[in-house]
Amino acid sequence: NLSHAGSLSGGGFYYPGTEVTISADENPGFVFSHWTAGGNEVISTEPTFIYITLHYGQTLTAHFTEDTHEYQLSAEVSPVESGTITGSGGYLVGSEVELSANAVEGYKFLYWRYGETIIGFEEELSFTMPADDVHLIAYFGTLTSIAEHNLPEINVFPNPTHTGLTIASASPLLYMEITDVHGRVIISEAAEGKKA
Repeated sequence: NLSHAGSLSGGGFYYPGTEVTISADENPGFVFSHWTAGGNEVISTEPTFIYITLHYGQTLTAHFTEDTHEYQLSAEVSPVESGTITGSGGYLVGSEVELSANAVEGYKFLYWRYGETIIGFEEELSFTMPADDVHLIAYFGTLTSIAEHNLPEINVFPNPTHTGLTIASASPLLYMEITDVHGRVIISEAAEGKKA
């Protein structure tokens, strides 16, 4: 009953008495309701069903309603208490959502993550709400200043590299983490106090 509410399959020319599989797929923002034939006679409440044709020239109608269910957008910060997020809550499908991540003192915003995918590097994030609950994580990094005389001398070579990389330190390395330009961790391991 709403041409933009979904897509249908199974229509065509059939002899009377033919079993036909009829299917309705809803578009985002809509929910399938029922099928009718010959006016208001409800013949199925299932989106996919088998219909036996009675005569030539029959018309079946799929009925949809707007999806008024609010899906939940939740967000958290990592590490805990490193920042705040505004914009989470309940949204209708297709709503334009705007989130904002704000770092507390001593931290800076790094990126947004949805599942295993990094989806943004700006504090402000906009997207269209899908027909599902969404949970996002805003990552922050510390702004810790270290006195220059406490910094160990670390050499990385060759730089740039395509095949191998050597890390040499005049002081013991307790932990090493290497990330790519997008902030994804490539190598993370404890060095157990050994010199690299």
